[in-house]
Amino acid sequence: MRLRPRPAFALWLLLVLLAHALAWTQWRAELGADAALAPIQPLKVVLSKPMALQAPPLGPSTPQLRTRRLEAPTPLERRPVPPEPLDVPQAEPSPALDLLPPQAPALASTGHGVDAPAGVEWPLSVRLRYQLVGHFRGPVHGEAEVQWLRQDDRYQVRLKVQVGPSLAPVVRRELTSDGRITPEGTYPERYDEETKLLLSAPRRVSLLRQGGQLRLADGRWRAAPEGVQDSASQFVQLAFLFLSGRAQLESGAVIELPLALPYALHDWRYEVGESERMESPMGGVDAWHLRPLNAATPGALMAEVWLVPSMQYLPLQMLIRQGSENWVRLSLAEAPLQEDPAPQNAASAPSSSAASEPPP
Repeated sequence: MRLRPRPAFALWLLLVLLAHALAWTQWRAELGADAALAPIQPLKVVLSKPMALQAPPLGPSTPQLRTRRLEAPTPLERRPVPPEPLDVPQAEPSPALDLLPPQAPALASTGHGVDAPAGVEWPLSVRLRYQLVGHFRGPVHGEAEVQWLRQDDRYQVRLKVQVGPSLAPVVRRELTSDGRITPEGTYPERYDEETKLLLSAPRRVSLLRQGGQLRLADGRWRAAPEGVQDSASQFVQLAFLFLSGRAQLESGAVIELPLALPYALHDWRYEVGESERMESPMGGVDAWHLRPLNAATPGALMAEVWLVPSMQYLPLQMLIRQGSENWVRLSLAEAPLQEDPAPQNAASAPSSSAASEPPP
C-alpha cells in the first residue's frame, strides 16, 4: 500500500526547496551577476605591419612616480600553498586602501588620440603571440596572445591563454581591460576575466569603475586608488611609465602601483632585476626582468615579466604562477604585428581578424 505524503510535510518540503532556490539566486547574483554584462566589443584596429626593433625614445625629464630603491634586492617571497584550480578565484583579504576617490583626469584631444607628456609616444596598437609551456597537474603546452588596441582616447588590453590543443583547449582564459588613455596613463573602466574548461560553460567575473569607486567581482564597492590598474592593464602602464621617463629601469629599483584583482585591492610592487641578453624572433635583445615582491596569496596569479626597451617596453616573456605548483611561461613566438601609422588606418572600418579572433 502506498502512503500519500501528508500536506504539512509537502508544504515543508516546498518551503525548503524555495529557500534553497532563493539562496542559490542570491549567490548567483553576488558572484555571477557579471554574466549578464554584454561582452566587451574589440576596438576596430587593423594590425598588419611587423614590428621592427628600434632604440627606445628619450622621455622627458620628469620625476619618478612611486619608485624607490631597496637597500639590497629582496627575493620574491613565496609561501607554500596547496595548488588551486586555475578556474576558481579565491576570496582574498582586502587590505585597507581608504584613499579618496580620484577625479577622472582631463583628456587632451589630438588628431590621433590623447596627448601624452611632451616628447612621448604611446605604443602603436600591437598583437603579440606567445608559445606556452608550464605545469598544471602535469606538464602543459599551449599558446597565448596579447593585444594592445588604441583608438582615439580609448584603449583595450586583451590577453588570451589556451592550454592544450588549439581546437579543443583544456583551459582557456581571457583577460580584457577596457578604458581611456589619459596624460597619467591607462585609466581602466572595466575588467573582465573569463575562464572556460573543456566541456563546461564559460565563467566570467568583472570589475567595474564608476567615478572614484570600484565594484569588485563579489559586488562590494571600494574607493579606487589613484592610478589603480587591473591584471591586464598593468603591463601597458609599466611601459608608459618607462616611455615617459616617470620610472627608470635600473637594477634594485622598486615600482609601486595599486592593483585591483577581482576580489581585492593591493598595493603592488615590482622589483627591477638585471638586464639580460635574450633571443627573440627578431634577433638578440636586452630585456629587463621585473618580478613582484608581494607575498603569494592563495589563488592569486603572480606574474614576472621581461620588458624590452627596443620593443617599446613590451613583454618578451612572462612567467605566471598560481600557488606553489601551477605555472606557465609565455615566450614570444613571432615578430609582433602593429597597426600601420599611416593616416588612412585611423579611419579603417573593418575589425581586424587579429582583434576579434582567438589564437589559431
